[in-house]
Amino acid sequence: MLVSYHANAKEAKLTIEWLGWGVVRVIFENRSKERKVFLSPLYGSSEGRFQPHCIFTVWDSRGKEIPYRRTDIAAGIFLETTWPEDYLITVEPGETGAILVGINQLMDVEEGKFRIRLKYEYNSSDARPTNGVAYYPSEVWEGTLKSKALRVDARIKIEES
Repeated sequence: MLVSYHANAKEAKLTIEWLGWGVVRVIFENRSKERKVFLSPLYGSSEGRFQPHCIFTVWDSRGKEIPYRRTDIAAGIFLETTWPEDYLITVEPGETGAILVGINQLMDVEEGKFRIRLKYEYNSSDARPTNGVAYYPSEVWEGTLKSKALRVDARIKIEES
């Protein structure tokens, strides 16, 4: 089931679409007349440790926030990727670019009703080097995009053969 919600900013629009199994498609739309470059998350971005911050807030059907489960995975770039080439999302005026992002709080959840909100933020003055990242590209769009809560009714059907 595809469910989506978007947030507006002057230069960009952020849309999140629920794909199931704890994964959303994050779509960046360039609303300006100039090319925009967004940065895909690193290990640690979802915890707010590294730029860009890509923070999900998730609530269950009772409105209780589902806590983020901190991982012991080393921070930095993902295996078998090249920095910064594999992390740049270049979007021409009037076009879109997308990435898939897993939501930590929902990785082990098979079904239920949830609300999900995403805050995407990039601030170059807070960008610091980490594992595999010696520098951050200067052309990355700076700012914050925050969606309203997306309502999701997640049902996973497992068929036996």
